[in-house]
Amino acid sequence: MALEINERNRLIQTLANLSLLTTPANSSAGNADFESKKPRLMDALLRMNLDIAKCLKWDESEIKDRAIRLADLAVKIWPAPSTVVETTTRSSNVFRW
Repeated sequence: MALEINERNRLIQTLANLSLLTTPANSSAGNADFESKKPRLMDALLRMNLDIAKCLKWDESEIKDRAIRLADLAVKIWPAPSTVVETTTRSSNVFRW
């Protein structure tokens, strides 16, 4: 049980467990349970909130799955440079993209 509590606490402030809402919606949602937050998420302006609201439950498993989806999306939107060239100077290593 302690491991589950620690895992839940670790995931609470991760990006995958956070969402963007307007100030009034965020204030009214507060620390309410997931079922109470669903209507606010459904009315939100961002599609990513609808994806959360469509979930039947919001637990560690859902948060981890969303983390993977967000990471995959970030890599598609902001791909890494195709090459990295390292040059050495006297003062430090310089990386050029």
